[in-house]
Amino acid sequence: MGQIIVGDPIFIERRLTSRVNASKDLRKYLKNDELFIEYDDEIKVDNSILNIPLTATVLPLAWLTGSDLHVSKLDKTFKESMDKLQLVFKEIHPDIPFKTEIIADKLVDNRIKLDNTAQDVALLFSGGVDSTYSMIRNLEQKPRLIMLWGVDDFPYPENSEQWNHIYEVYKKRAYRLGLNINLVKTNISQIIYHKKINHNFHEMLHNGSVGALLQHSLPLLTPCAPLSFGRFRRLLIAASSGTSYNFEKYPWGSSPLTDETINWADLKVIHDGAIDRAEKITGLIKEFHSSNPLQLRVCLCKLDKAILNDSTCEKCLRTIAPLALAGIDPNTCGFNVDETSFNLLKEIIADGGLSPVLIDAHWIPIQKMIPKTLNHDFYGSMKFFEWFREYDMLSVSKKLDLHRKIYHYLPFLLADLLDRFYQKIGLYIHEASPLRESEPKKNGLE
Repeated sequence: MGQIIVGDPIFIERRLTSRVNASKDLRKYLKNDELFIEYDDEIKVDNSILNIPLTATVLPLAWLTGSDLHVSKLDKTFKESMDKLQLVFKEIHPDIPFKTEIIADKLVDNRIKLDNTAQDVALLFSGGVDSTYSMIRNLEQKPRLIMLWGVDDFPYPENSEQWNHIYEVYKKRAYRLGLNINLVKTNISQIIYHKKINHNFHEMLHNGSVGALLQHSLPLLTPCAPLSFGRFRRLLIAASSGTSYNFEKYPWGSSPLTDETINWADLKVIHDGAIDRAEKITGLIKEFHSSNPLQLRVCLCKLDKAILNDSTCEKCLRTIAPLALAGIDPNTCGFNVDETSFNLLKEIIADGGLSPVLIDAHWIPIQKMIPKTLNHDFYGSMKFFEWFREYDMLSVSKKLDLHRKIYHYLPFLLADLLDRFYQKIGLYIHEASPLRESEPKKNGLE
């Protein structure tokens, strides 16, 4: 058991900076000791709210190590919600200690007073399938869209050309729909050392990742805390899985149970739109796209070009397939699809390039939606779907156990070198969504 200390925040010209310190045994799990968040709007809150993002960011490390967390001032509701969330996660992950005590010198009972023009609801928005679906289904409520640059593996200001393009696309969309939009820039994904934590605590995490299992929603929701005051008291986070997802078999850090436990002041978090991803595309998104053409951004690859998607990674192909099934040309939605795209998808599936969670949560639902008669043929999609309709998905789950055992047996530095080798040969032992880095180069996207 160690100690983690969240230092007093500094807020100057819409930029929040916070530092974290940890006892000697825990410092190796901190990749960066300073968090920054830049806002594009005025912020008027005290330290009890400004301390929320960093506290939430380092809590998963405290939970895994059984460490206490010290902070000088914190929102009372948030502190209580994190205590509840610890109990929720303890039921889900019984091998993790979850003995952390959040020790705050002062707890503040905050309340959000809305400005006269506020609509009271906001939506975490990436431009992807899930958040686009939630935007459409809640359009009458005029949700404020909040985009976060830096919550993935590429912190601000990386990928500037792509991100500036992304924001311009969705800013224009928001204005056309009469919605407010904010862009929040941060390095929140770079504070704890995910790879080292995943390696050293792999038994507790059952070879999963701290980001997926414990941290998923915390770095998404909590940077919104300072922004909420004066603007909204309900914050929607789009469901990333639907009714077919088995949370007992595949625990995940974002679910109605976990997300809606996270609160501050009198704000309520709402886990929105829990239906299967393919069903979102073939239903409401298709209907909306027919009269309001959409640009979807689903890709998490590192792109240096002013494009939305690389169109060759599994997550892109996971979106391209149901678009084609729905009778939507994927190239009208921000993708670059040609006659090679569905051959690539067939190769990924046939090579066993999909993890069990991806198969159960996404690809089997897509497979079940393939009709007996296909009416559309986008770039060879008909031939692919005729093959995929009969394919035994349960037999192709990628066998990563041996590679993971070797990786975890080695000391971290050697394991990291092995991991880099695995990635060069197209083997992603940590990723739920395998990336095919060679294909973008063929298409001139890198």
